[in-house]
Amino acid sequence: MRAALFYDLGLRDYKEVWEFQKELVEYRIGDKIPDTIVFCEHYPVFTIGKHGGRENLINPTNNIPVYEVERGGNITFHGPGQLVAYFIFKVSDVHELSHSILEAGAELFREFGFDAYIKKGYPGVWIDDMKIASVGLAVRKWVTFHGIALNINVDLKYFDMIVPCGIQNVKMTSLSELLGQTMDMEHIKELYLEKLRQTLGIDEIIESPKKEVSYGY
Repeated sequence: MRAALFYDLGLRDYKEVWEFQKELVEYRIGDKIPDTIVFCEHYPVFTIGKHGGRENLINPTNNIPVYEVERGGNITFHGPGQLVAYFIFKVSDVHELSHSILEAGAELFREFGFDAYIKKGYPGVWIDDMKIASVGLAVRKWVTFHGIALNINVDLKYFDMIVPCGIQNVKMTSLSELLGQTMDMEHIKELYLEKLRQTLGIDEIIESPKKEVSYGY
């Protein structure tokens, strides 16, 4: 039976969760914890992956921090109303994991009637010609970290300050924009976690106390 540890941290500072991920990676490398999924939202922040650069930060504002991080991909924005999921998984194939978490994201948006798909050469989840989710993973000693950001109720104006994912003229969208209503984030979390359980072949989710950063089960 395959089990996964699950944390729901709520709204958190990006750097705090980034450091938490790196600690979890060390625990996973040493087999002290099982594969682990972390859900959170972040205060406004721009992050730049190892394939990106600050040239794609086109209209910055001084009060939003910018971090250069280990994940793949280019620049993106995280903010309240965006569901971010991080994956501390021991893997033999990082691309397979990436595809699985993207497929779970696409399945989530299909629940609301949209023909969501994964676009070859442009990692993420797309609806029509609009991007609604972005993915970027890092790996250390065959353990992954970082993950996927799904635009649910996020304020899209912040994406105008960057070239999202380094793709010129890309239009970002969100579930709330497409449906014309604010979504229940707790419901979205439940749906996405179930889609992940299915696509990743997880039999049991071990929930850590909600919003508590600890290593205990």
